[in-house]
Amino acid sequence: MKNIRRSIIVCAVLVMVTGTLMHFAYDFFGNSRLIGMIAPVNESTWEHMKLIFFPGLIAQILLYYMYKSTYPHISYILSLGTLAGTLSIPVMFYTYKGVLGYGVQWIDITIFFIAVILCYLIIFRKYSCHMPDWIGYILLFLMFAMILMFFIFTYNPPELGIFADPPAQ
Repeated sequence: MKNIRRSIIVCAVLVMVTGTLMHFAYDFFGNSRLIGMIAPVNESTWEHMKLIFFPGLIAQILLYYMYKSTYPHISYILSLGTLAGTLSIPVMFYTYKGVLGYGVQWIDITIFFIAVILCYLIIFRKYSCHMPDWIGYILLFLMFAMILMFFIFTYNPPELGIFADPPAQ
């Protein structure tokens, strides 16, 4: 049991580090369209959700293969944590921005770290839980849907605020 808990904590730290580095990856790789599929291409809230989703997806795959025989429903719990962490970013961002009426960069950065902690706290607390297969299938479907939406909406964003690149301050 200690091994999986240690692995979850290590993955959380790695997602924090990788997500932070990913913030700069698109520019670093010369605005590569391929890199832009998984790294933010602008400062929109939608693009910043990638900072937790894709590193979390890689960690999810690693944890699944490491512990699938011991914890048969771990893929469902990993999906639940990754989705909760990813979706908490716009919830927290628009909540605080709605209260203050403006954005604050250090709060935006803190939201990313809180989202990662939320993701891995869910996984840490629930990794051994049984989950009905139908719920697990819905979670896995949502993971694939998020991947497709990130790929499609990166270069073809709908006319909604979450996809808008905020004006420079």
